[in-house]
Amino acid sequence: PRAMSFCGRCATMIHTGNTDDTGLLSLRLGGCDQKHRLSPRFQIWCQSAMEWAEFEGGIKMPEQGNVSTR
Repeated sequence: PRAMSFCGRCATMIHTGNTDDTGLLSLRLGGCDQKHRLSPRFQIWCQSAMEWAEFEGGIKMPEQGNVSTR
C-alpha cells in the first residue's frame, strides 16, 4: 500500500510514500514553481531505463528493486 496526496484544486499528484511513514518519500515536481531550485539527491528505476536515458553525475543510485547503482 502507498500513501498519496493530491492537489485539492486540480487533482495533480503531489507525493507518494509508504503508509507507515518509513522509507522513501517521492515528490512530484512537475507543478512546482521552484523546481529549478531543487537538486536531485538520487535516481531510481535506472536498471529499466532506455539506453538513450542520461544520468546526472554524482547522484547516488541505491540498490533496491529496480534501482541500480550503475
